[in-house]
Amino acid sequence: MRTLNKIMRIQVAISYFLIMFFIMGYKMSNHSEVIKNYLESKDKYFCDDCLSKLLDIKPRQTINAMCNKLFKQDMINRCEGNVRIVKRLKG
Repeated sequence: MRTLNKIMRIQVAISYFLIMFFIMGYKMSNHSEVIKNYLESKDKYFCDDCLSKLLDIKPRQTINAMCNKLFKQDMINRCEGNVRIVKRLKG
């Protein structure tokens, strides 16, 4: 009986993890789309902090991670300066 309870608890924990992983993956995908759409509509450069405030995506590191991903996919340009700036490149 104890073994069955332990197995059930493990199954519940795994199910919870999978559900949260799916939800967070979906949310990150949405953030990526929001960033791309915003940058497409603007003819400006933005730093990660500014994008975080403008798009209300917190924490700021989420913007950094999404922009790094978009940069690796050759969808945006990232430049170094006093602040790291991003700009949408391709349509």
